[in-house]
Amino acid sequence: MYNYWNHHISVKIIIIFIMVIIAYIVIMVIMVVKVIMLIKNYLIQKMINNYLLQGLCTHMQLQV
Repeated sequence: MYNYWNHHISVKIIIIFIMVIIAYIVIMVIMVVKVIMLIKNYLIQKMINNYLLQGLCTHMQLQV
């Protein structure tokens, strides 16, 4: 009975450990996706800004 109980506890611990690892992996994936999205948005914004600045510069040059 004692041996069985110990085995049962270890199984519970292993299950909890696996669940924690899965949760951690899921959280990490979500974080990575968020970071990638932020970087992508930043790069798109930068590209748009550069394009607008170039457009503005050429416009100014044309006016001058």
